Amino acid sequence: MLIISLAVNIFQDVTLFQSHKYFAAPYICPMMLKKRYTLLLLLLVSACTKPLTAQTYTGAGGLIPDDGGTYYYDLPVANLQPAALNSLHGLVEVCLSIDHTYDSDLEVLLIAPDGTNTYLFRGIGGDGDNFNGTCFRQDASDKITAGLPPFAGTYTPQGNLGKFNLGNNGNGVWRLQIHDTYPAADEGTLLSWRISFGVNAPVPAVFSGSDIPLFIVNTDASLPIDWDKKGAQLQIINNAPGMLNQLTDAPEYSGRIGISLRGAFSSSLPQKPYLVETWDADGQDTSVALLNLPAENDWILQATYNDKVFLRNKQLFDIARESGQYAPRTRYGELFLNGEYQGIYFLCEKIKVDKNRVDLKKMDELDNALPDVSGGYIFKHDYPDDPGWASQWMPPNCSDRLLEFQFVYPKPERITPAQAEYLHMYVDSFETALRSDHFADPVIGFRKYVDEASFMDYLLLNEAARNGDGYKKSLYFNKDRNGKIKAGPIWDFDWALKFVPWADDELSLLQYTLEPCNEDVPIIYWFARMMEDTTFANQAACRWATLRATVLDTTQLFQSIDATAVYLQQAQQRHYEYWGTLGVNVGTPENGPIPATFADEMERYKEFFRRRLVWLDNNLPGVCRTNSATPGNPPPASFRIFPTLVQQYVYIEIPAGNLENYAITLADLQGAVLQTPGIRQQSGVFALDLSAYPPGVYVIHVTSASSTPTAVRVVKVI
Repeated sequence: MLIISLAVNIFQDVTLFQSHKYFAAPYICPMMLKKRYTLLLLLLVSACTKPLTAQTYTGAGGLIPDDGGTYYYDLPVANLQPAALNSLHGLVEVCLSIDHTYDSDLEVLLIAPDGTNTYLFRGIGGDGDNFNGTCFRQDASDKITAGLPPFAGTYTPQGNLGKFNLGNNGNGVWRLQIHDTYPAADEGTLLSWRISFGVNAPVPAVFSGSDIPLFIVNTDASLPIDWDKKGAQLQIINNAPGMLNQLTDAPEYSGRIGISLRGAFSSSLPQKPYLVETWDADGQDTSVALLNLPAENDWILQATYNDKVFLRNKQLFDIARESGQYAPRTRYGELFLNGEYQGIYFLCEKIKVDKNRVDLKKMDELDNALPDVSGGYIFKHDYPDDPGWASQWMPPNCSDRLLEFQFVYPKPERITPAQAEYLHMYVDSFETALRSDHFADPVIGFRKYVDEASFMDYLLLNEAARNGDGYKKSLYFNKDRNGKIKAGPIWDFDWALKFVPWADDELSLLQYTLEPCNEDVPIIYWFARMMEDTTFANQAACRWATLRATVLDTTQLFQSIDATAVYLQQAQQRHYEYWGTLGVNVGTPENGPIPATFADEMERYKEFFRRRLVWLDNNLPGVCRTNSATPGNPPPASFRIFPTLVQQYVYIEIPAGNLENYAITLADLQGAVLQTPGIRQQSGVFALDLSAYPPGVYVIHVTSASSTPTAVRVVKVI
């Protein structure tokens, strides 16, 4: 009717126009005619073209088996007009309904006909049931990560639907990929699903660059990553300080990798951790120095979904290294996986035998007799999923659960029967001594088998973090050839340093005293038994005083926290925008109110440290006696200098506490004495600030005024 009316009006206008001698008729002009002709033409063209209306296609459902496999559900799309998907007309909505009794087991991926794919969700909903009429739109106000089962309503997906609207052809077979990650007799059913195309379709936001490194991973054929190793390409973009890192910049590193999922609880969360092997062109392991870390071929891309300050693992690893123990080195970055942003990760050294990691004597299949069979080994106490052995001892107050240990190095498939037997018997001998009435005897007790200094540091750092996992899983030990068992490297702090519901406001309780059988994995009782020895407890108290004056000094801790907050200020905004976890109780359950800003999360993290360290100052067992003649205490070592790899401070511990009796000088390798660095003295510890010195190797001389021999240590500034 509008077209007919316009045509009649134009005819009348032309007739009137032609009846007048001059163009200047008061009620008609050529401009008016032009506008009406243009409008009529547009309407006629529109009438001859199919309108851009919403078009919906529905797919069939099917069984979701619970066998750990990946299953696909097809939805053919034909006669989509226009076929090319873009911001004017593209994919706008995906809806589905699923019956399933453990939602977080499911990973659901949408795949376009050309292979473009994105996650709708993965690892959400905990043990809740079902997805009832769950719809996904990029412009929804609520994120699926913040929803609750059965997720009735409309949410933004964990991926980005805009990926499908970059000129792709929408006709063809679309697929829903569903993977049940934990076979446990809870199979489900995809009841129905549909996709809708319409106007004002989303497209991905343009990434404007990052001020921290970029990890860019593209798997072969854009395959999703699972527990089976996939071939992929890794690029690391890391421009000079002050320059943004763009996706199109020349990479600092580019090479082939193998990549797979890793982790237990962490792999169930939406942001996944990955195990990475650096490969050569033929797919063989090759050692690479990534982001200036020592060259190796085994790495971890560690997710930060469960850590809203991005610091818990990294900072504790740093503290351990600064205290003189090895712990994995890390580097921050933002990950793009198959073109999709994944948030803040940190590249992390995998725990393994290497001169720059766990520095042990390497073993081969011929090392089956003493002394060669005595090491080196790495083993752990963890979920009993990997090969190993069970202790002959039940933990105290347990009647039916044995401690279980797993082989790490040599790997389970490579360790020989003689090596496995030796390690088993050595640990058994240690446990027998530890459980005996003579466990504290310095000759025949537990000290015969273990390096007690490493056990002290392991205990104190896990207690500082109030790490409940520290004594039950991801608990590593190592033993060098002809050496004793050492505790560590430390690992797994993403549940630590948090105000959890089972902790009081004072953050009290010594974690090592928890009942061994009250947890999902039995708590190892070794540390509690050692602390029953007065000498060990007293030495641990002295070591605590040293750590509190150095690496656990709150001023130093908070400076590190503040520096990280500045470094991640831009990246954290993208991370939280993508994952939607800020202000939401996700991962580890926490006492509220949950901080609503990144700055508040950092302050809450500091507050945890304040309260926990003060509580330990007042409640840690043992009495630190600095007088070496005190009955029951062995004479202290003359000096202890740590760490050997220094970023800023190197510490010199003087157990006797008489700081005024010592002189400290710094020299280069040629013996030339350098200007003495700034020295801070506190609680029997010298702290030397080497931040002003260039990278290199230096020699520290510590001389006693009472003719004690000079101690010389080599320190590298990195």
